[in-house]
Amino acid sequence: MMLLDLHGHHFWVSAAAARGEEPKPEQTERFGMTAMKIADELRRYRLPEAEAILEVPFGVRFANEFERARALDGVIDRIADKAIPHFIRALRRVTSENDKLMASDFDEYWRRWNFRDPSWLPPLCGHHR
Repeated sequence: MMLLDLHGHHFWVSAAAARGEEPKPEQTERFGMTAMKIADELRRYRLPEAEAILEVPFGVRFANEFERARALDGVIDRIADKAIPHFIRALRRVTSENDKLMASDFDEYWRRWNFRDPSWLPPLCGHHR
């Protein structure tokens, strides 16, 4: 789940980069805090994917945030195939559909998102304005 949180936080960072803007400090802070939580958890376990997981938030090999996002998607997909594939795949499908709408028509995305009361969301999930 932390990787999905990281993915959500990185969306805002990469969206700013795609627009040629700097991300807001709170967006990069959330991404960094989640990355550190993941690193702390990885110290407890021996996972074959640990290096790939750590490379995504901390690696400098990525030429841009789009490449980092693709690498993060790949890591999540590899882990999802081993963990709880039905849950992860369903959540990724919903997230992908949301991301597509947000990229194509942000105002419509925000109108639909605000249809619900977002107070049930944790404050770091990235959907609070």
